[in-house]
Amino acid sequence: MRLKVIDDAERSGWAPWSVKNRSITVTPAESGRGSELTVTGSGFAGTSRFNKLCTTVDISYGSTFLIQARPDAKGSFTTVIYAPTGVAISSSRQSNPVPD
Repeated sequence: MRLKVIDDAERSGWAPWSVKNRSITVTPAESGRGSELTVTGSGFAGTSRFNKLCTTVDISYGSTFLIQARPDAKGSFTTVIYAPTGVAISSSRQSNPVPD
């Protein structure tokens, strides 16, 4: 993709513009109550000395909010969560990482 910029004096210029694909993985794929899960993400807006406001990612297990992950300068994060102990043994739950 190319981005065209026009300033107040009507001067214009073009620059390449790329949009990263966001990716989130949770390992292991199956677990039990109280087990440790590692959540890894990439492709998010990163923090830098020029961009103090970065995207945060809310991580929930089912409908239970667990933690907010903050991507690094490259837009990646890794965090550990624990499956809630109140989940029924026979139930199937999905972790729901959501960009803020």
